[in-house]
Amino acid sequence: MTGHDYFHSGFAPTLLATLAEGATLSGGRYVLDTLIGEGGHSRVFSARDELLGQRVAIKVAGGKSGDPDAARTLLIREAHAYRSVGGHPNVLTVYDILEDSASPGSPIFMVMELASQGTFREWIIRHRHRHDVRLREGKAFFKQICRAVSHVHKNGVTHFDIKPENFLLVSSDRIKLCDFGLAQFFGSPTYSRQLPFLPLGGGTPEYMAPELRSGYQHRVDPRADIFSLGILGFELFDAECRRPVSSICGGSMDGRLVLTGVPEKIVRVIERCLEDVE
Repeated sequence: MTGHDYFHSGFAPTLLATLAEGATLSGGRYVLDTLIGEGGHSRVFSARDELLGQRVAIKVAGGKSGDPDAARTLLIREAHAYRSVGGHPNVLTVYDILEDSASPGSPIFMVMELASQGTFREWIIRHRHRHDVRLREGKAFFKQICRAVSHVHKNGVTHFDIKPENFLLVSSDRIKLCDFGLAQFFGSPTYSRQLPFLPLGGGTPEYMAPELRSGYQHRVDPRADIFSLGILGFELFDAECRRPVSSICGGSMDGRLVLTGVPEKIVRVIERCLEDVE
């Protein structure tokens, strides 16, 4: 049975879990290549779009958690987010959404731009011992990252999981934000009703704003992303790729950050990001 058969038989978690290299989707248009990523609620394959003759990435609802309802809910949330923020040069492009035939409006496959250069985390690791490279090339990447986050916020969305793993390099000098499964919608009453606030526990603790890690449970606003952006920036430009000390991560900014060789303008931006938001 092919992936196309899975799709037209409705949402079948056990069958979706067996998708592998060579499976086809959408009547043979998309042919899966290799598994390039897997999380708690989704898997991502590289694939070929036989109609347009291009390589793409396909995100499949269903991952390590084994919770198909949660996986589908997160993919629906992500589809809404991309519809709100797509079209920006630093946000990953989504080409197609394939629905569950047994439940119209419920996507189970998302066809996206393939980021051939890997994640920004991988880039940082490759240059971990080359502070000069991170200073020289990292400034351009950090500017693109800030532009992406600003665009997302201007369109009423909080990403809620800003970290190097969620920025992809589509070329040697272009970076794009991805993975909107935890997105919160503060600019659209319609989305807010359709997609209620996620319970506390989402996000990545190492990059999470202090008020969230300490149990703050009101609706997340863009300041949560701004704090995470500060953590990312500090890690990128620090000589040893450290994250800020625990006192700073707890929301206390006693004195100036020490980032050797980093332009003062960038240091001030990172300091502002890490200010206590409570």
